[in-house]
Amino acid sequence: MTKQEDLAKGTAEAEESIRYLGQVLGRVLQEQEGDRAYDAVEAIRGLSVEYHVSGQSESLETLRDILSEQPEDLTLQVLRAFTYFLHLLNIAQDEDQLMRHRRAPVATLAQTLKDLRAKGVSEADFKGFFE
Repeated sequence: MTKQEDLAKGTAEAEESIRYLGQVLGRVLQEQEGDRAYDAVEAIRGLSVEYHVSGQSESLETLRDILSEQPEDLTLQVLRAFTYFLHLLNIAQDEDQLMRHRRAPVATLAQTLKDLRAKGVSEADFKGFFE
């Protein structure tokens, strides 16, 4: 597997994990806070994605209207949901980075010396580096 393929695989796995965690969080939010909070989060999330994909100012204006019209209790629920999602996102990204690190080939001293010789670095050059 090439480095590019490994990065693509890692990215796809991370995106799948993030999507799954978002779905779980959505179900928990709906169960714990109800449809009102869930619908508000989904509306805000959808408009935010739409705005970032399309750049349409109408999406941004609608998003601003929704956010400014929220009652305080709902605003706190929405903020809490997005905060939890960001925490989950960070965990998923950390896990992805850890998994890519674990899949990376282990460099040994013997292999490093072999690679240096293949690139034309002499034993004298190598010793001189450390002197």
